[in-house]
Formats: sequence, C-alpha cells, structure tokens
Amino acid sequence: MVNALQSFMAAANQYGSHPLKEVVEALKKATPTLNKVSYADIDKFVDVLIGKNNGVGACFLLHGKIKRGSEAVADYLQLLTQSKKVIDLINDSEIEYVYEKFSQTFTDLALLYVDNKIPLHGIKILKFAIQKLTRGVNGTITNLHPALLGLCLAANRFDPALEYLNLDAEAIFLNAINGPVLDSQSILLFFYYGGMIYIALEMWEEASFYLQTCVCLPAVSASAIMVEALKKLILVNCILDKNEALPSYRSAALQRASQFKCTTYHAVAASYNEICTKKDLSKIKRKFSLIFNKDGDQLRTDKNTGLVRKVQDHSIFVRTNQLSQVFTRLKLSDVRAYLEFKDEVADPEILVQSLIQKSLINGQIDQRTESVIFAESAKVDIDANQLESAMKNCVELSEVLYKCHQEMNLHPIYLQKSGKKGGASGSNQFAGNMMMEDEGVVAPSKSVQNKVRSSPHYKQAFEIISNHDRLLDELGKPIQIGTVDLADRRRNYIDEKISEFRVPVSGPLSSGYINIMAHRQDKDDEFKVSQLLFEGLDGEFLLYKK
Repeated sequence: MVNALQSFMAAANQYGSHPLKEVVEALKKATPTLNKVSYADIDKFVDVLIGKNNGVGACFLLHGKIKRGSEAVADYLQLLTQSKKVIDLINDSEIEYVYEKFSQTFTDLALLYVDNKIPLHGIKILKFAIQKLTRGVNGTITNLHPALLGLCLAANRFDPALEYLNLDAEAIFLNAINGPVLDSQSILLFFYYGGMIYIALEMWEEASFYLQTCVCLPAVSASAIMVEALKKLILVNCILDKNEALPSYRSAALQRASQFKCTTYHAVAASYNEICTKKDLSKIKRKFSLIFNKDGDQLRTDKNTGLVRKVQDHSIFVRTNQLSQVFTRLKLSDVRAYLEFKDEVADPEILVQSLIQKSLINGQIDQRTESVIFAESAKVDIDANQLESAMKNCVELSEVLYKCHQEMNLHPIYLQKSGKKGGASGSNQFAGNMMMEDEGVVAPSKSVQNKVRSSPHYKQAFEIISNHDRLLDELGKPIQIGTVDLADRRRNYIDEKISEFRVPVSGPLSSGYINIMAHRQDKDDEFKVSQLLFEGLDGEFLLYKK
C-alpha cells in the first residue's frame, strides 16, 4: 500500500519541475493504484498536496477519495472544504490539461451527494467548479452543467439552475464548438434536465423547447435519454395544445424508437385529443382510467404519473372552457353531465371555482341559484412594459426586413437574373449604358411596371441619366435598372400635379436609387422632370434640377 501511494506522490511531486502535460500523464498512470491505498491515507495526502499548492495532484487524489463512496460522504463538510481549495488552487492555464479529470471529479461528487440524499450541499461547490471551467464566460455549457441541474432537481431547488438555463441556444452550441471538449451525453442531459426543471416550474413553453432540442439533436441511434425526453415532450405538447409531430430534422432512429417505446404516451395524447375535440366522448371518457390501470407500472417507472395527471386535468379544463363558449349560465349540477367526467370531477363547484381563480375562464358562481355565470370574454391584463417592449421589437424587426428588402432590390445578381426572366423587350434602350429589368420583389404585375416605364417623365429621366458622367463613373457600365416598388406609396406615386418614382439601379462598381420628381400644370398635361437625385451607398448627389 505504501508503494502505491509513493508511486502516486512521486508523480505528483513532479509538479513545478516538469512540463504540466508530463505531470498529468504520470498522474493518470499512477491513479489506478489508489484503490490499494487506505481511505485515511488518501484523505491525509489530499491535505498535504493542498498545503503544497499542488491543485493538479490534489484533484486526482480527491477523485480517488470521492470514489470511496460512503466513507467520503461520512464527513461531507470536510469533503466540501477540500473540494473548494482544489478549485481555488487550479489556475486558468492548468485547467485545460486537467479538464477531463476535473469534470469527472465534480460529476462524481454530485452523484455521491444525490445517492446519499444530500444534494443541496453540492449545489454551491458545483457552481464554483463551473465558474472555473467557463472562466466566468456566460453562455458556455460544460460537462459539469448537467451535474448541477441534476443536483437542483434532486434538491427541488431551481433558482440556481435558472441562471444557466436562461441562455440563447444558438450561443450555447457555438460556445460548445469553440470551447473545451463537450461529450454528447452531457449535451443531451443538459437539455433533458432543463426540460424537467421547467416542467416542475410549470413553464410549459420553455420545457417543450428544451425537450424538443434534446430529441432533435443529431444521432445515429436513439439513446435512452432521447427516448425519455420524447415521452415527456409528448405530454407537455398536450398541455400546450401543440401538434404531436416532431420536426422534420429529427433523427430517423428516434422516429423508429418512438413507435415502439412511446406507445403508452401516444395513447395518452390520442385520448387527450379525442376528449378535447368531443369525438365519441361517451366511449372514450374513461380512457385515462384504463391507461392508468393498464400501464400504471410503466408510468411510475418513468416517473411520469404526475405529468399524465396534469394532461388529464388540462383536458377537463379544455372541456370546461368549451362550456363557457356555449353557455352564458349553467347549473352546477349540470356541469358534470355536460363534461361527462363522472368519476374525475367529484365536485363541479370546486373545479369551476379553481379555474376562475386561476383566470383560466372568466365567470362567477351564483350561490343563490347554484349556477355558474360565464362572461363573454376574459379580462386580459396588459403589462405596459411588456407591450412597449413588444412594440419596440416589432419596429426593429420592420427595420431589419426593410434593409433586407433594400439590399435584395439592389443586389447586382438579383437584377441580372430578373433581367434574364424579363426577356429582350426591356433591354438596351439607352445607348448600351443601361439595361432595363422586367421583374421585381414586390411588383404587383408586369403590366403595371410597363405602364410606369412607358410614362414620358420616366423615359425623360433615364435619357438624362444615360448621359450623366458622374453617375456612370459612380456605378460603372452597364447600369442595370430594377423595378419600382409600387407597394411603397410614399415614394412611388402619381397624382394630379406631382409624381415621384424611386428606382433601384446597380452597376459593376456600386448601387443605389434614382429619385425621379416630376410636375405638371394641369392633369391633362404631360409630366416634366423637375429633379433627379441619386441616393447611393456613400451618400447622395443631385443629377438634374430644372
């Protein structure tokens, strides 16, 4: 035993005098011998290495201590103290060399606390370990994140987990690609545990997103984690009244596994849909009871009994809500008969009162007549801050779409392709310097565009432009002319005395818009160009002014 410990300590003592990579390799070779060392000696020499500021060696030895199970957890406060010191000793330059062992050590620590029913004590230390691995960078997931989420689930404490779940999924995957090695099981568990936490909080939309991400990750075969996530996803989608079908990008292997391993859950979804759509309710109203009697053991094994009951309760709510859309007043004694849930609805008054209190239906109970009075529409409380934020998002989205439309309209490749579709009828009209296009992004019809181009002031404008040296130098030759956006009535219109067109143009060198302004004295007169303004990427300048 002494020899085994001496072998490990000899490797650990190379720290500081040898390259770190060699030290880590030596520690990996010496680690298997630790199972021959007594627990007391391992505990003693963890403190010795910590005293020497050798965090790398202490991490390997600490993992050997954690693997002893019940012996280590007997003094869990001492274990936590040593773990915190190891985290503090390992610096950022060393973490990349011991990333795998560091992750394994604290994952096993989390499992040890869960197995011994003290998960609450491990949450804080796991947060410190994650901060060390991510170096304080938000939006990065590691192999330790699922361990932390598992502790939060076991402890029924979700606040620490939410700060790691309220992240952008795209950023998570990008950081996972660019960051340290992240194994596939950790990614699956992160989204699976995240979905379970949101289920516990009854945040159904977020739960559906995390579970769907888990089941739709690329996979050659359907893992047990993906199958369990799919079972919960089917039930959550019932509560959200979503389509049960998975996205087209899900794994084909998962689809095959779904048909054989999720039969019970598909039956629950089918019963829910039949109840909510009132199809032969007299025959299917007891399907949930049959499912619990027939597949109750599987539901308990999967720990989904409570979630199935939630689906059942939601089906009752949907049926009750349908009553509020049909009746304005209904006797409480008739509620059970209309719902056709004789066993499930023990007291209709309690059911209706609970739905009213949760604002799921709008109405009130009249005790005098023992009836429920349904209001025509539910009162919706609008948060001013949420409304302002939503409007701001709409404005920003509108600006993004407008810029996208502008860039598309001015893109030379688009103008060139639309010109080929238009044929030769609109080409080479102005001395070879310009080519007319016949189709655009939002043009209502080709005939309307032809009317615009045949107008006298439009032709006059491009006769002037075709001989404008500065514009030709700015855009290059030939200039391609796009279509007028007739949906934009503010910039493109003709009235009795004023007309304005905004025409996209593009050349080999640049692109922009020609703003054509024309006037006439009387509605029977022809328009005459009064001003031509070029609006380019680098600014604008006047082409012509009468």
